[in-house]
Parts: sequence; structure tokens; C-alpha cells
Amino acid sequence: KIGCIIITGSERAFAAGADIGAMAKYSFADAYKGDYITRNWETIRSIRKPVIAAVSGFALGGGCEL
Repeated sequence: KIGCIIITGSERAFAAGADIGAMAKYSFADAYKGDYITRNWETIRSIRKPVIAAVSGFALGGGCEL
């Protein structure tokens, strides 16, 4: 049984931000329609367990939002 979910990063950074190189191939319309930015947030938000962000180091981009 899962009591809660703990999200961690590496020793140097919790989240370094999006991989801009990987996103470069998408147009704005493709990224918007594909829901590349928010789909993971919706999954985290819909989980019926406590979600803990164990932040250590840099927390940039979405890591800062979490």
C-alpha cells in the first residue's frame, strides 16, 4: 500500500528545467496540442495521495512550480 509519493532529484539539482533542445523541433501549436507542458502536472494533481517535493539544489522551471 502506498501512503505518499516523494519526488526527488539529483544531488546537484531537483529540476534543471525543460530540455530546450528536445522541444526545439515542436512548433508552438504542436506543443500546445500535444499538451507537453501540463500533462504531467495533471497526473500529479489527480493522485489521491500526498505528494512531497524533496527539493535539494536547483529547482528551475517546472521544478520551481512544484
